[in-house]
Formats: sequence, C-alpha cells, structure tokens
Amino acid sequence: MSFALQVKSELCENGLGKTCCMKAELAAFFLFGARLQEGSMKVVTEHAIVAQRLFMLLQKVFGVHAKVEVRHHAVTTYHLTADRDMKRMLEELGIGEQFRISYHLLREECCMKAFLRGAFFSCGSMTDPKKNYHFEFVTFRKQLSQDFVAFLDELGIEAKVSIRKSNYVIYIKSGEVIGSLLVLMGASGALMDLENVRIEKEMNNLINRTTNCDMANVDRMLNAAEKQIIAIHKVLEHHPDLPKELHEFCQVRLENPDASLGQLGNLMNPSISKSGVNHRMRKIMKLAEEI
Repeated sequence: MSFALQVKSELCENGLGKTCCMKAELAAFFLFGARLQEGSMKVVTEHAIVAQRLFMLLQKVFGVHAKVEVRHHAVTTYHLTADRDMKRMLEELGIGEQFRISYHLLREECCMKAFLRGAFFSCGSMTDPKKNYHFEFVTFRKQLSQDFVAFLDELGIEAKVSIRKSNYVIYIKSGEVIGSLLVLMGASGALMDLENVRIEKEMNNLINRTTNCDMANVDRMLNAAEKQIIAIHKVLEHHPDLPKELHEFCQVRLENPDASLGQLGNLMNPSISKSGVNHRMRKIMKLAEEI
C-alpha cells in the first residue's frame, strides 16, 4: 500500500461528518476529480475506498445512487457515474461554469477541512516520507489552482505551483508544513509516521555531522603531530645537548606519534599536565624554527 493510499484509508475511517461538511467535501470532488458533461458526472479513481466514499456522499447528501464500474487493465480503476439531479447538485455545491471555489460552503473551519480532504481524495498524493517530503494536488484548471493556493494560505499552509505537462501541480516540500496539512485533514496516524521519520532523519543528520566533525578533528591532530615529529627530528639532530626534560618529551612523542597532547602528558614519567605538554612542544617548535 502506498503512503498516499494509507492516508486516504485513515481519513475514510473518520466517517463522513455533518451535512455541511459532506457538501464541502463533495464540492472538492466535483471541482478536482469529476468530468461534467451532458448532465452527468464521472469520477475515475484507482482506489476502491475513494469510489465508495463518493458513492456514500452522493447518496446521503442528494439521495443519488451512482453507478460504479470496475475495469481491470494494467491498473484496476473504478468508474463512478451519476446522471440525476446534476443541475440541483451543482447549484447547491456552488459550482458554476468557471469552476471556482465557492466560499459559501466554507464558512466553518470543519467545512474547510472537509473540502481539503475532498481535494486530497480527488487529486492529491503524498510521497513516502522515508524517501522524500512531497505532497501535491494536481488539476488542469489554472484558475482553480490559484484559488486553491489562496485557500491553503488561509489555512496557514504555504504551497507553490508548477506546471507538469498540461497540469497545474500545487506542491509542498516541507516536512513541517506537510505535518500541519495532515493535522488539518485529520490524519493523526500518518502524522505520527511522518514525525517518526523526521526524528530518525534528524538523528542521522546529527550523527553524520558529528562524525564529519570528529574526522576533521582527527585530520587536524594528525597533521599537527606530523609537523611536531619533523621538528623533533630536526632539533635532536642539531641540539644533542637538549635539556633532559625536553629530550625525554621528544622520545615519548616519537614513540607515540598518534597520541593527543593529553595522552602524551600521561605517558611522561612523572606525568605532566596538558598545559605542560603544550609548553614543552612550543619550545621544541621554536628551536626548530631557529635552525
């Protein structure tokens, strides 16, 4: 089951809601998913639950029993047709020839959310968040796409529009915004899945950043150690009378080329502090520069 179908299945489990909400959801179905011609309405979907939901909405709101046909080809599709009371339905849903969003059905927040669900059932899809953050609605009507972006903006959802072939794609690529969209639609289970993926991705990113930082620190430490060892060889060659504490320090460093300054201090006998190691190393480096 795709992630988009998982979300649609969850939304269908929430029930149809109040009559006003059912009308708002139907309006979205008609605007985004229906073909209207010669007094009939036809919706084609790959999801049986979507066809079943639209069938129930038409029956409960308008008493219309739609015809459902199942076609089996490369992909199984469900063709739902209604050819009764089309004029009455379109008038009550506020759908005119221009196919614009009618806000007389969207006065209440619950109805706005229902309209959003209807749009998702009709033309929405969501990529599995494990792969990518991408949520989209597709329509071939330019003005409707602009209306819908404005509608989403009223809900606090920032979306963009691109053109794919002859269609207008309203899309969202922010995991946080997609989460807000799922909340508005009522898909709490999908939201939890999304949040779990987001947490896992953030943890992996943190681990990668930490690992990269540690590797950079190791590289810097090894480069510094290499310079120190070159300096020590030069100093021992030109200063055979090097003071005992500096000579012993040089030997410990040569025997432990990968050790950090703190580790070198513990290897000394007696041990010395990290600042003591730094002090002796600076003396060696200075002597090497003077040669």
